[in-house]
Order: sequence, then C-alpha cells, then structure tokens
Amino acid sequence: MGQVITRVNNWGSILSNKIKEAKTLKFSYGTHDCTCWSISVIQSYSNLEWTPKWTNKAEALDYQKNNNMQEVASGILGPPLNSIQFTQRGDLVQKDLGMRAALGICIGAKVVLLTKTGICYADLSDCAYSWRI
Repeated sequence: MGQVITRVNNWGSILSNKIKEAKTLKFSYGTHDCTCWSISVIQSYSNLEWTPKWTNKAEALDYQKNNNMQEVASGILGPPLNSIQFTQRGDLVQKDLGMRAALGICIGAKVVLLTKTGICYADLSDCAYSWRI
C-alpha cells in the first residue's frame, strides 16, 4: 500500500526554497544525486520515510542496475498514479527508465531534476511515472 504521506502547511514555500538552493549544489552520488536530492526535498515538507541504499557512485550505479526505480518507489509510496496527467506540484516523478531513470519533483507542467550538470527542467508529459506526496 505504501506510506501515508502528509505535507506541512508551508510546503510550497519550502519546495521553492529547496529548488533555489539546488542551483548551488554540486552533483554527488549518495548525497546530491537525483534520487537523494528528490527524497530530501520531499522529506523537508512531509513525513516521508525513505533512505536511499547507496553512499557513492559505484553503489548507486549497482543499485540502479539491479533495481527498477519505479518498483522501488512504488514499494515505498504505493502504486504510481494512473496517468502522468494527474500529477500535482510537489509529487515525486520519474523520467526515463532503467539506467537512465531519474527522479524529480513536479512543479506544474515541468519537473525539476538534479543532474550531473546541476538542476534542469523536463516537461511533465515526458515523464514515465509519478507518485502522490
């Protein structure tokens, strides 16, 4: 079924501040990769309990090679939304599949992701899965 996630009242301003802060972050597997960053941002405005299972690049790549991110996220959050069109601001989103899978946060028609070159934005319509937060 997944966790019952609740957001704090001022979650929108927390999300905005976390995105601004991300512009200064340097990508680092285990602390500031797409999954770790997305999870930490959501944890800053909700009661989400999820700790990634890696601390460095080798562990992260091995984990992603051996685990489908959508299955991992669904095991923690419950099944993804039936349609990406139902995704709302603040929800967790997955772009791409397999080794190219990246987690990010919905900010409307766009998704913000943390990549090796910094934060970037993708169209929500280009994403594969999303989960309600």
